[in-house]
Amino acid sequence: MARIRTFKPEFLRHEELQELEGKHLGKYPMFVFMGLWSACDKQGVFPWKPKLLKLDIYPFLEYDMAETLCILLENGFVEKFETGDGREWGFVPNFEKHQRITGDEGKHPARYPSPDEAITQHSRHTEDTSATHPRHMNENGKRKGVKEREGNFVDPENPQDSADPKSFPAAVAVAFEERETDLFTLGEITEPQVVPETALIPSRSRSPPARSRKTDLSPEQLVLFHAGKAGFESDEKAKALIYQDPASTAREMKHLKTLAVRCVNIAPEMPAVFLENILEHFRIMCPKHGWVFTPHTLVTTWIWNKVIDSLPGSENERLRELVRGMFD
Repeated sequence: MARIRTFKPEFLRHEELQELEGKHLGKYPMFVFMGLWSACDKQGVFPWKPKLLKLDIYPFLEYDMAETLCILLENGFVEKFETGDGREWGFVPNFEKHQRITGDEGKHPARYPSPDEAITQHSRHTEDTSATHPRHMNENGKRKGVKEREGNFVDPENPQDSADPKSFPAAVAVAFEERETDLFTLGEITEPQVVPETALIPSRSRSPPARSRKTDLSPEQLVLFHAGKAGFESDEKAKALIYQDPASTAREMKHLKTLAVRCVNIAPEMPAVFLENILEHFRIMCPKHGWVFTPHTLVTTWIWNKVIDSLPGSENERLRELVRGMFD
């Protein structure tokens, strides 16, 4: 989940990054480097997942995030390391030079593993930007600007083995991680019952439909929610992106819920098959336009309208007109 960060005016005069911009036109290394700050935790670590990062960092510009990350890696602005569970992470060596961490984020343990926990590390540094260059090291052989964290990276399954007993209590650390992950979680959703198509058209005389306590969705909205969920899960790449970690799942489910709620609010008679047709057209268009097949992408205003406009004339024209501009 992206975090609010700031930048200093002098950053816009950074000579080395501007030289990289000139050498790699259309790769945007300077601005991607600044965008990475919002993906970092308080120690400057971020998940090395180019496709996921591009969803939050200039998603509408045509460039390859993986190539831009390699440019920053080769020039020493970021490092890359791998932990014992096989996951890859990025690290901004001088993160605290650019950011001042305060508030709740400064009090709690770092969200991601520390570079010190790496089993493999990849970095290609120039002399001036090397994180291991003497000017970046203190008398104890540690990087300058990287403070000792209040608590170590917490393993939710074995917090007693991985938390620092002198700092933040393990149980509290785990509870905080769970609370942060579950802010937008829909909760347990039961499989929808088969609802007759006529039942999807609400009567003006009846009272508002009862809503689920856990999902806050009406029966009509729940039908569309599950239809959309099944549509995205039918694509293996989309399924892997949606369920790659709890934060991604919570975000994508939130957008899918928004999609279902707006569809029913604007077009109460919309059958599930119409939404399924929209998703199928969206899936076909994604490779052609370089989009990512996820709810997060679909609810983007101009992408949604482009998908609706692509539906053939045989589709229900009235429903198309109702939902066109739905996210404006």
